[in-house]
Amino acid sequence: MTLYISPTEPEPIRLMGRTSSLPERYGVDVLFGARGRLCGVQRKRVDDLVASLRDGRLAKELVQMRQLHRALVLVEGAWTWTNDGRWVDDPSFTRAGWWGLVWSLVLEHGVGVLQVAGLEETVAAIRRFAQWAAKPSHVSL
Repeated sequence: MTLYISPTEPEPIRLMGRTSSLPERYGVDVLFGARGRLCGVQRKRVDDLVASLRDGRLAKELVQMRQLHRALVLVEGAWTWTNDGRWVDDPSFTRAGWWGLVWSLVLEHGVGVLQVAGLEETVAAIRRFAQWAAKPSHVSL
């Protein structure tokens, strides 16, 4: 299985596959075919996630992701919240806003959300997602 990786991704991710602008047409950073279906991963650091909400990039990417059979937003990094639920790096973004975003992605748009600690875990998660998507069936549940 070939993973197509956006040229804007960091080197450890680009080394996972073939560098191509193709993923960007689908609103993702990593694109692959699994069992005849297109799958993709949009990787966002927590700060970039908030910025992409505000500047409309995420909304545009979600429209593009509709072309995929399976899509995942992979959030890289950790949130640090104040006692009253505000993000330390930008107090206008709240924990309630984060929860609402996750619910909207999953329940309204059908896009999975996974949070990982950093780049190393991002690489591992993308590899595992591609392996999972390639399985003929998912019957453990």
